[in-house]
Amino acid sequence: MVEKKKEEMKVKIFNWYISFEWVFLSVVILLAITVSILLYGFNVPFMNILFGGFALLLLVVLAYYWMNSRGYYNNLGRIRRTFYTLYFIFMIVGFISENIDYNNWEILLQLSALVVFVDLAVFQNPNILKIWNTELKQDDEVREALNESKEVIKKNSKKVEKFTQIVQQTDTYFDNKPIPTNMNEYRQQVTAYLEQYSNVMDFTTSFFMFESPQTEEDKKQSIQQQIRDIGIRHAIDFSKKQEDKDAMLKSFSEGETLILKEGKLIAIPYFGDLYCMIVTIESKTELVDGIDASHILSMLIIFDWYITDIVTIEEDEE
Repeated sequence: MVEKKKEEMKVKIFNWYISFEWVFLSVVILLAITVSILLYGFNVPFMNILFGGFALLLLVVLAYYWMNSRGYYNNLGRIRRTFYTLYFIFMIVGFISENIDYNNWEILLQLSALVVFVDLAVFQNPNILKIWNTELKQDDEVREALNESKEVIKKNSKKVEKFTQIVQQTDTYFDNKPIPTNMNEYRQQVTAYLEQYSNVMDFTTSFFMFESPQTEEDKKQSIQQQIRDIGIRHAIDFSKKQEDKDAMLKSFSEGETLILKEGKLIAIPYFGDLYCMIVTIESKTELVDGIDASHILSMLIIFDWYITDIVTIEEDEE
């Protein structure tokens, strides 16, 4: 229910974000000017420009592969289309400028065969088994995906390990702890309890608390106020559409955890015996996920259990 703004592809140049259409148009104009200057100003043979242009493109693609191999594989279709499109554009320019004779089938077939070979040898080698007798099967992407999966599994196991440790030490933790007598004291104590987990996992927790509502309307108004406060605290522009507002309100009212920013910010509603609240967990360096949200919610429940039990025991003793 976070407001979805109109998606527009932009390119970051230094500290400015410029529309992709303007960047693309500028590159096309610059390319046309450069080719014209080389062709007519310096009398560089057209074939030299053709091969030089393709060599430059391959160097750019190679640099992109080394900097971001996952992005390279994700955009491989676009790279290949760009490669073939540039080839056809150069051919058309060659025909128009009469630097290439379209009746010379020998040179046309040689150029086309070279372009196809480059496509097979450079761009498609992860998808084919052999070129002649040379094995070209590529497993870089698979290896990278496996390494990422192992890292995620390892991190999640550490999260479960830490949560289990906290639960096992809960009895000791609450020994001689004072009973909170108001919302501020409750906030301080529950923050300290949750920090056993959040500090280790390197994310921050924020509490948007309110008194237990007497009616459903009170609950609705309290949640609406907390949503506004969350937007201010985390600089979020929630959707102004009424149906989106109603959907978010309904989700929070029913205790549903919402992801406000993927991997960065999660909101967890909790309606306890003492107070009600929406807790947000915000990442610092590591990503936050559903496991973190589940552990935080469980710790809130455990905290309330212990505080309620302590109050009940003291009342019985009196």
